[in-house]
Amino acid sequence: MTYIISAVTAKTVTGVSKDILDRKLEVFIPAAQLTVKKILGETGYDILIAAIIADPTLAAEADLKALRDTYIQPYLAWRVVELSGTRMYAEPERNGTFTRSGDDYNSVSPGMLAMTKADSRDMAGIYKEELERFLADNTATYTWYVVSDECGSDKGVPNYTGGVITDNYRRPTYGY
Repeated sequence: MTYIISAVTAKTVTGVSKDILDRKLEVFIPAAQLTVKKILGETGYDILIAAIIADPTLAAEADLKALRDTYIQPYLAWRVVELSGTRMYAEPERNGTFTRSGDDYNSVSPGMLAMTKADSRDMAGIYKEELERFLADNTATYTWYVVSDECGSDKGVPNYTGGVITDNYRRPTYGY
């Protein structure tokens, strides 16, 4: 994936500490960029990415450079910091999730773990939407994928995910 923003740029734009490890931000850049793809539309996003691949400085593309530098990079920088906020505070390790203070490690509270889960849920949601879009756009290749109609009814296939299944279309018959 071609990145529109780097971890260094995210730190510079948002003013967070330059001492934050790049890896703590970089893992969130692809998901943040997918939100930009939704904003620009696929065509606009593809044009921007193609121009960045051709020349990362966008020197020959003044309009795209202004769009990227003035609007997209600040949005992406703040989105990356938003998504990575919990990870900057506490990080999952082999034996649990800990915060570090010097050479000491401390377990995090259940509330902090809930925030970590919420961040992960956000990331998963972004990638899930992109996966669904990809599959819907490529049904000729992935013939097993069923595209839902606008109401999400999966073309009449019933979805029984909990609750009681009732047969609403049959009227009761009485013995008289």
